[in-house]
This record gives sequence, C-alpha cells and structure tokens, in this order.
Amino acid sequence: MPELNSSFIRFKPQPDFPVQDIDTDNAAMASYYFTDRPEAEAYAAVHLESLPMLHAVGNSALIGANVAPSNTSAEYKAFCHGFTTIDYLATLLDARPFVQLQNGVDMKHFYLDSGEMADFELWQRRQAWMQSHQNTLDVLRTVSDARAESPKQFAARAIGAQVASELLFVK
Repeated sequence: MPELNSSFIRFKPQPDFPVQDIDTDNAAMASYYFTDRPEAEAYAAVHLESLPMLHAVGNSALIGANVAPSNTSAEYKAFCHGFTTIDYLATLLDARPFVQLQNGVDMKHFYLDSGEMADFELWQRRQAWMQSHQNTLDVLRTVSDARAESPKQFAARAIGAQVASELLFVK
C-alpha cells in the first residue's frame, strides 16, 4: 500500500474509470482523501440542488432491489456525495473522455435517454455494477463508515455512484 501523506496525494491515471473499477492503490488514497480533505466536501456541495430527479430514479431502483429508502435529507445528501465522488474521482484519475457534470448540464440525459424505464435500467445493472466495482464500493464504504451513516444512507451513496458512473460515459 502506498504511503499516504496528507500534504501530497498523487493518483495514478486510470483513463477507463469508472467503466473499470478504481485500482487498489488509488482506492487506498481515495479512501483517505474523501474522508480527510475538505475539497471533496466542497465539490459535493455544488451538486446538492441539481440532483433531485436522479435521486428519485435511484430511489426507485433501490425499491426494485428490495431496499426501502426513507427519502430523508440525509439519504439525499449521501446520494449526492456518492454521485460527486465518481465525478470527482474521474477528474483526479484523469479519466477521459467523460462528461464533466457541472451545474446540471447533461444531468437529465440519463433519464431522458431511458424515459420511464430509467429506474428499471438502473436496477437491472445494479448487481453487475457492484460486483465489477468492489474497490469503488470500498471507498464509498470507508467514507460512509467515517460519517456513521445508516445502511440506507450507504445504499443511497452507492446508487448515486452508479448513476454517476453511467452518466459520465453517456456520449
């Protein structure tokens, strides 16, 4: 495992992220980075007002997976954090080409492309995404545990990350 120095974190480029999972070394650094650095929190705050429609799609997918979301503000915030974790990691890992998700631009593409089936499509791909993104889920779990989130908040964080993974490569 690489030495983690809080003053200098250097990620190895992963141009195929998030189609491919984050590698083990980058995951170790990301776990540290996202639990200890204020930049990640500030980045997440940018999207808090632009994701309610995608959160609703994510909640419907979770219901299809027999996870009963409570639709609380804490779950919405966890969803947003999961979503922005992937977007921010794509930047840190120099993943190209990807759609930079800022200020709601292209946020509706996933829903509009899938129509009323967006939640079903997301639910159908949920297990495969989780199995192929174990290191990413470990990063999300580390952050969730550090924030003492509930299982439903973690589920919201994970589905937010999956939505972002799919949105980043829509074009």
